[in-house]
Order: sequence, then structure tokens, then C-alpha cells
Amino acid sequence: MPIEIRLLGPLEALVDNEPVELGPPQQRTLLALLSLHAGTPVRLGAIEEALWDGDQPRSAAKLVQTYVSRLRKLLGPDSIQFAPPGYILDSGSIVDALRFRELVDRGRLEEALALFGTTTHRLPVSHAIMASLYGHLGRAQEAREALLAFENLDAGSAEKCSQLWFAGDDTRKFFLDGLSAAAAFAPP
Repeated sequence: MPIEIRLLGPLEALVDNEPVELGPPQQRTLLALLSLHAGTPVRLGAIEEALWDGDQPRSAAKLVQTYVSRLRKLLGPDSIQFAPPGYILDSGSIVDALRFRELVDRGRLEEALALFGTTTHRLPVSHAIMASLYGHLGRAQEAREALLAFENLDAGSAEKCSQLWFAGDDTRKFFLDGLSAAAAFAPP
């Protein structure tokens, strides 16, 4: 049962190419977090922090178990496993954001941009990432358009984007350098 998780637009999951209704916001957040780390265990404490931003209820661990159980029913019984000290999304899951990261790390920027071409709704972070790639490619018009779509770009939000989407310091620097190059194309 192939699972595809789409994070480069609105969160979506497909099982056997059929869309799945993912449930309430915290359950969706859990899936997104596990998807960004597919094949790698995510500590229960990190999951609780992501779901409740430091204000966890006493029943947080039990609620996480409930969300995992519900996601397993939707995605398949082996989709999410307990992996002490937390949970892991099956490494065979196809996650567009991980594919994107892999393409950027390999310098295959045009292919990385093509992943965004399949998304009909753009998140602000996706516009920032697109602007960065267009900046590196020297594509001025597209860089300007992506920056205009991400109007409130500031250093803090750019850094947050880089932390969410790029794994290491080198790729984070690559992202921020691309944004600087894109900004150079923007009208004054």
C-alpha cells in the first residue's frame, strides 16, 4: 500500500493514489512532523512540543497514541511504528519535501522547482524557497514574482524557513544566499 505525503502545499496524504481525510489539526501536525523525518524516529518529547508548543496537557502521551492509532487506520497498520523513544513514519513513504531537499542538496534546482509546479496552493514558505532557487538560477522575473508572493519576508521568517526545510548548515546558507540573490532582482 504506497503512501504519498505532500507537504509542499496544503498537507495531503494519498494511499494507493487515493486522497485520505487526515482529521483534526494536531493529528495533521503529527503526520507532517513524522513526514519531515520519514525513516527516522521522532522523540515523543519533540512530538509533544510540536503539538502543544510547550503547553502539553497531562494526557499528552495518550493523545499522541490516539493520533497515531487514527493515522494507522487511515494510512495502513505499518505506516507508523513505535520506535523508542518515539515514533517513526515508514521509510518507504514518498514525501515530496524530502525529495525536494534531496534534489536541492544534489544541485538539481530545476527538478526541485518542478515539484512546486504540481502544487495549486502555495504556502508562504514555498514562495520563499522558490525565490531562493530562482535567485541561484539567475531567473530574475520568477525570483521577483516569488518574492512578491512572499511579501512579509524578513530575516526571522527566512531563518525559520531554512530551519524547517533544509537539514544542514550548508544547505541553510545556500537557501539564505539564494534569497539574497532573489532580493537583488526585486524592484526598489
